[in-house]
Amino acid sequence: FSVSDDVLLYAKIVTGFKAGGFNSVAGRIAHLPFDEEKTLSYEVGAKTSWLDDRLRVNVAVFQQTREDALVLINDPDMPINSLGVNAGEIENRGVELELSAQPIPGLRLMLAAGYLDAEFTDFVLPGDDGDLVFTGNRMPRTFKYSLTSVATYVRPLTETLSLSLYGSYRNAWDGYINNDNSMKLDQPEVVDLRIGVETEAWKLVGFVDNVLDNRYKSSEFGSLVTSSRHRGTFAPGRTYGLQASYRF
Repeated sequence: FSVSDDVLLYAKIVTGFKAGGFNSVAGRIAHLPFDEEKTLSYEVGAKTSWLDDRLRVNVAVFQQTREDALVLINDPDMPINSLGVNAGEIENRGVELELSAQPIPGLRLMLAAGYLDAEFTDFVLPGDDGDLVFTGNRMPRTFKYSLTSVATYVRPLTETLSLSLYGSYRNAWDGYINNDNSMKLDQPEVVDLRIGVETEAWKLVGFVDNVLDNRYKSSEFGSLVTSSRHRGTFAPGRTYGLQASYRF
């Protein structure tokens, strides 16, 4: 719904499903099949423009219910294997905010922030030594808070040569590795910088990625049921270099 030329409101409802199937490597018959997952999502939001289009603000609020949600666990009989099982119900609720501003010619500032509450509202896993109850826990490998910001600046130096500057910061907080929420995810805090000069024909850019040298685990996981195992891949450390390109 267009409130004005600068304000757009919207709402949507989305349904979907993920087909069921079989775990070909399950250690016992009870863990072979899994049922289909069904989802129902609601979202409302606004896309707005201010100050003669020099400031844009977008916001969205969403809620999603996942019935018989398909999640991964370690096979109790063969922990090296992962199995798909139905977790009963998962509720996802969140807010996303996007800002884009151009306060002066050549300078653009962008920011995206998110809040996600992803919770098992019904997940009880039968075990040999009693049931494992994950109801009320956060979904693993999801961050509750996230932030990304980018600043770019372009300035002409001569009629044919221009200078460009780029900086970005991204981070996320409050996430867990496994279903029992006993192990936290590393914070993926990263700062990247660029400086370059270019013409219509060529471009030369110097860069430094991961300025803070944060060797966080970019693909981190432990046992999907408990904290008995912990593995991961480290993100690249501080990296710098020079890039040159020519347009033929």
